[in-house]
Amino acid sequence: MEREFLDFLTAFAGSLKAGYSAERAIREGAGQMEILYGREALISTEMRRLCTQMEMNRGPEELLTEFAVRSELEDADMFAEVFRTIARSGGDMISIAGRTAEMIGEKLRTQEDIRTAVRGRQFEQTIMNLMPLAILAYMRTASPALLAGVYGNFPGILLMTAALGLYAMAFALGRRMSRIEV
Repeated sequence: MEREFLDFLTAFAGSLKAGYSAERAIREGAGQMEILYGREALISTEMRRLCTQMEMNRGPEELLTEFAVRSELEDADMFAEVFRTIARSGGDMISIAGRTAEMIGEKLRTQEDIRTAVRGRQFEQTIMNLMPLAILAYMRTASPALLAGVYGNFPGILLMTAALGLYAMAFALGRRMSRIEV
């Protein structure tokens, strides 16, 4: 829903730049969300609800705050707070809405870059976890006599058990290190 809210904010800022009032810009943004995401999308439903409430003479400041609470989006909450402050004190809504959209877009791009890097590292970790098993399977099929010395006596079994324990610890540590929330 973050991406959809960013698109709404961009449409809202564009409507403000075109000279519309804040209420009219919200309506225009709502229309754009229906075009982009369809009538049944969550953002479209929420924006229709917002427009309907504005027709009942409720202020957009209050409605945007309610939307932020319902959507549980940090960015929507931040924008609602900024919108409320500007509406009360009279600020440059056009530049602030545009700047807010830019900041949210940059944040989303950064989060996506981090997710991509983390996924790459997780894939590398999976490969590294499978490599010892692949090498062992290859050696077992290519040269079974080579491994018979390691598995055929008590010290070899003890050594390979310890190696298996180290492998299991490295596997668990690798999984834990690559579990990053963005």
